[in-house]
Amino acid sequence: MSMKTMAIVAATLGIGTVLSLLIAVSHIVSEIRSIDNELMIEMDSFKVRSYFLSSLLRFSCSSR
Repeated sequence: MSMKTMAIVAATLGIGTVLSLLIAVSHIVSEIRSIDNELMIEMDSFKVRSYFLSSLLRFSCSSR
């Protein structure tokens, strides 16, 4: 193989690697956002349930 061919192959592989890494990073960021959204939904649900339970406990204690 000539030096020019080797340089073209190396450059092509390098560009392919960089593009693959960009796609992988964007996928990872998307997964992190998805997990973050899911966690926020779960936390909001917990807040609602704990507020409801707290209200019930206050009501039962005050009715005595």
